[in-house]
Amino acid sequence: MPQLKSSFARLSHADPSQLESLAQRLRRVNFELGEGLRVLAVDRQPPALTIQVVSRRLRDLRHFDEAGGKFVSERGPVDRELYFSIDLQSRIAATPGGRRDFGSLIELLRRAGGGSDLEAQPIVVDLAGWAQALLKQYDTAQLGQLVVDSLYQEPRLIGRYSAKSVDNRVDLAYIEKIAGQLRSLRLGFFYEGNRRSVEARADATLSITSSEEEDAEHFFDEQRQLLMQHQLEPGSVENSII
Repeated sequence: MPQLKSSFARLSHADPSQLESLAQRLRRVNFELGEGLRVLAVDRQPPALTIQVVSRRLRDLRHFDEAGGKFVSERGPVDRELYFSIDLQSRIAATPGGRRDFGSLIELLRRAGGGSDLEAQPIVVDLAGWAQALLKQYDTAQLGQLVVDSLYQEPRLIGRYSAKSVDNRVDLAYIEKIAGQLRSLRLGFFYEGNRRSVEARADATLSITSSEEEDAEHFFDEQRQLLMQHQLEPGSVENSII
């Protein structure tokens, strides 16, 4: 079943014109002393910027030497292929590889001329508001799983807790009650013959599946826009527990 996933962050201390200037210099970024980052491709379709990168680290790699009949260690490269997209107007960056890859994006932009104060700031999402909006679109959606932090179940504090309802019903009243503790929420439903599921995390990570590839792309773009409409303001009560 096709699956699409992305994590999102907002670039700080860089306005759209600065990002546009950095984009023009990205192709110059290459390995230093045989490792680091190298830009393979840059696609500019304003306001979107897409970057393909190889991240190389030199490591001591062990392999079996058949001639010698033993394991040997040799210094060699370990490569990872990274993809990033940046909306130059909103300064929102996305990557399918996981949140840790934003560190590589910041290193890349700094090497292209970005300032040392350039950072990838986390985005915090109002999952309760997102779920309510999604249910207005798809009222047959059922609960797959929810994950909460610091769940208090008398007489003690449980900590992080994963659960689902017995009948898969989405209890919006309960979700709104624990909104400040919600870490992730997964919902599933059928739509026009396609089996869909969507999982959103409070740290602005989105994952969807669909039984049909073309529908997966459409559904992901739809839910990405919906998720970004439910960002919490920095310093809000809900944000303080992330």
